[in-house]
This record gives sequence, C-alpha cells and structure tokens, in this order.
Amino acid sequence: ADSVALLASEVPLSPAAAGPARELLGGPADRAEQRLLGAVAALPPDESAEPYNEAHDAPWHQTRLLLRLHRYAHEVVHGAPDPPL
Repeated sequence: ADSVALLASEVPLSPAAAGPARELLGGPADRAEQRLLGAVAALPPDESAEPYNEAHDAPWHQTRLLLRLHRYAHEVVHGAPDPPL
C-alpha cells in the first residue's frame, strides 16, 4: 500500500495551473470580493430593537470569514495585502 500512496504534494497539477496566479485567480478573487460586499450589506443595523442573541452572531462570523478570504485573495492577486481597515 505504501508503494502506491501519493502525498498531496506529489499529485500532478493540471497544465492550466502552471500560469501566473495573478491571471488564474483574478476571477475567484473578484467573486470573493462580491460575496464579502453582499455579506456586509446583509449585516443587521447597529440599532437593533431586539435583544442580542447568538443568532445575531452568524452574519458577523460569515462576514469575518469572507473578509479573511478576500484579504488572502487580494494579497495573492495584487502582491500586497489590503490596506489596513
């Protein structure tokens, strides 16, 4: 079994993956930004009439995850991290 096992680093990549990251990842980076903008727009307003509960956390956690994804994508595509928020 060991002789046929491959490590993930040994798996051959598609020839399309040989291109520059800036060209290959532009589309996914744009989609990550659009998802982030949608998540920010869906956040609840600051002045909520309802008492706070854990259901209010979900949109914030999702937005934080998408912000991290967007910042990583921006760094790969543009070669520098996003400016500080």
